Amino acid sequence: MPRRKSNKRPFTFIVDQRPTVKGRPRLGRRGRVFTPARTLEAEAYIAALYEKLRGPFYDGPVQIEAVFNTTETQVTISPLEEGHTSKLRGDTDNYLKLLLDGLNGVAFTDDKCVMIVRGEKR
Repeated sequence: MPRRKSNKRPFTFIVDQRPTVKGRPRLGRRGRVFTPARTLEAEAYIAALYEKLRGPFYDGPVQIEAVFNTTETQVTISPLEEGHTSKLRGDTDNYLKLLLDGLNGVAFTDDKCVMIVRGEKR
């Protein structure tokens, strides 16, 4: 699929279905690891929706804001000024997930009670 022209403006869209949590990888009967079907379906739905809406392609650093509720998710992707770089190679969400899991049961009863997260890599 050809890439669309890079965009410098924010883009907001609505994922018109109940939010789904990303399922943990599972170990199959033959020792193979697989991603749960529900996770794959939800990811494919979001990707197809973004393509259908002709969402722009961003080729630099971006900021993503997501507002989840029981029926939909509002997502805004905004380009950041050049210069937002990091020497860290991992995905920001993976750094956050480890931090929250480490604090689980110590700083709060369960990390599902965390309602707002703003992640940033430097």
